[in-house]
This record gives sequence, structure tokens and C-alpha cells, in this order.
Amino acid sequence: MTPAEGQMKLTDKVTTVLSAVAGTGFMDPVQTMSIYPRGAEPGLTQFEMDCRDWGFTFGVAYGIARGEEPYESDDSVCERAMTAAREVFTRFSRANIFTEEAFDADREVRPDPRAAAEEETEAA
Repeated sequence: MTPAEGQMKLTDKVTTVLSAVAGTGFMDPVQTMSIYPRGAEPGLTQFEMDCRDWGFTFGVAYGIARGEEPYESDDSVCERAMTAAREVFTRFSRANIFTEEAFDADREVRPDPRAAAEEETEAA
């Protein structure tokens, strides 16, 4: 067995971290952010929560990747972290937020702020 084979893959490390924090209350501050109002509607849409979770997943992957190789180029660290984060995020969330359909579905559930501004202008 080579040293590389004996080490956990980056995706395994990220999965381990996310599994360890699930249900511990560690993520409570992040979950609390979803109750803050945006516009007239309270809370975040499912897409916004998925984006929030994606950001956390990528951040964990980036931190681990950077810790593994402190002198590696930023581009290389980002590439490794992106690959691992996508795999882990898809495994955990089963959501594919990297599609135009995901953006379109989110636009359908939130009011268009431009329409509200136009109504206010017309009422004035």
C-alpha cells in the first residue's frame, strides 16, 4: 500500500466532518440565518438554503485541502476542493443547484422585487 492509498481522500474527510457536525447543534447559527426575512417573505427559499449549505460544504473542503498542502497554488486547492465539495454536496443534499432549472424554480417561488417597485411608483 502506498502512502497515498493509506490516506483518506478529500471527499471522505469532508464527509466525515459534515457527518460529525450533523445533529450536534454546531450548525444552529447557520440554520438560524434561514429565519431572517428577505423582502416581504420571511425565511429563505429551498434554493437559498441549498446555496447556503453548498457554501458551507465548499468552505470545509477548501479548509481541509489547504491544510493538506499549505504551499499548493490557490487554483489547485480550489480545484480539489470544488471536486470534493460537489461530490459530497450531491451525496448529502441530493439537490443539483448547478442548473438553470434550479434558478428558474427559485425565481418562481419568490416575488419579483421589480414588480413591487413598479407598483409603488404607480401608486405614488
